[in-house]
Amino acid sequence: MKVITIRIDEVQYSEIKRLVESGEFKNISDVIRAAIAEFIRSRKLRWKNREELRKYLAKKGKYRPSGEIIELVRKEE
Repeated sequence: MKVITIRIDEVQYSEIKRLVESGEFKNISDVIRAAIAEFIRSRKLRWKNREELRKYLAKKGKYRPSGEIIELVRKEE
């Protein structure tokens, strides 16, 4: 593993500390690792917003507007 140093403001530090104190994370390093992993994962997606996702799914033939899905569910009931 590599060691890095970052500078963050007090508000960010307080929020990270709160996450650790709540038991959601074991330590500050785990919070930072999770944030970096999420950042890297999000950069790998082909779309940046819902509209791009809808276009991507439409090309794949997998997109249906939520209204259509709701109507299908209602018909099943």
